[in-house]
Amino acid sequence: MTTSKHRKETNASKDGSFRSLFMLADRADMFLMAVGLIGAVGDGLGTPAMLFFTSTIMNTIGAASFNAVCLCYLSIIKWVACFLGRIICFA
Repeated sequence: MTTSKHRKETNASKDGSFRSLFMLADRADMFLMAVGLIGAVGDGLGTPAMLFFTSTIMNTIGAASFNAVCLCYLSIIKWVACFLGRIICFA
């Protein structure tokens, strides 16, 4: 009786491993997960970068600034990162 109880406890601890998440994933699934991870990181880094460029623009109000162009490019990059992180990940 105690050996069967011990086997159930050890099997329960093995079932929750990190590797078991990818046990049934094929190459396409792993590719989509990697692209989703890159998109999520890009989405998370976009907000601090946008705040940096916005604060720089606010400090140079009235002067022509290259930071406004950087802010436009950053918003395009952030849109792509959001697309990769949220749409492709759920495909």
